[in-house]
Amino acid sequence: MTYSEHMKLLEQGVDAWNAWRNAHPGFVPELHQADLHGADLPGIDLSRADLGSANLFGVNHEGADLREAYLVSANLGRANLRDANMSGADIRHAALGDAVLLGAAFQGAVFGAADLHGRDFRNMDFRSANLFQANLGEANFARANLEQAYLAEANLHMANFNEANLKGANLTKADLREAFVKSADVSGARLEAALLKGAFLGARQRLMLKLLPKK
Repeated sequence: MTYSEHMKLLEQGVDAWNAWRNAHPGFVPELHQADLHGADLPGIDLSRADLGSANLFGVNHEGADLREAYLVSANLGRANLRDANMSGADIRHAALGDAVLLGAAFQGAVFGAADLHGRDFRNMDFRSANLFQANLGEANFARANLEQAYLAEANLHMANFNEANLKGANLTKADLREAFVKSADVSGARLEAALLKGAFLGARQRLMLKLLPKK
């Protein structure tokens, strides 16, 4: 299908689009640079779709399937991504200003140096997500699952990790100043060269720091 055919099918609504995807499971939608701003597409199946540089400003993707979608440089400002499945999605350089992300799943997603300062990520799934150099200062990760997440050099200043799962996470050179890590599970996490001044740490975290190789 051509780009214009994809767009015409989208105009028929979510049910028609999802029925087509179910009938053609191996086909990858080509929506590069598509203009879908403000579209109402809850529950749509855009898994593996090429949405690079697409205009998704204000789109309603609540509960959408965006697994492994290519969203590099897409405009997701003010988009509703509540409860969307974005596992494995490539979101590098995407604009996420004022996007609703609560309840979305980001397992294995690639964010790169995204600006997600102060966002609410309570109870969310970031297992194996790539958040290298991301701005996550003051973000709320309470009870979030960040097992094996790559957070090297990320800004986590004053972030809340209350009861979060950080098992095996890579926090090398991350800025954890004044972050609340006391009740987080950091088993196997890498904390080499992390900034921890003023961080709220429990006995387990302090012991881990003592066991780190001395330079």
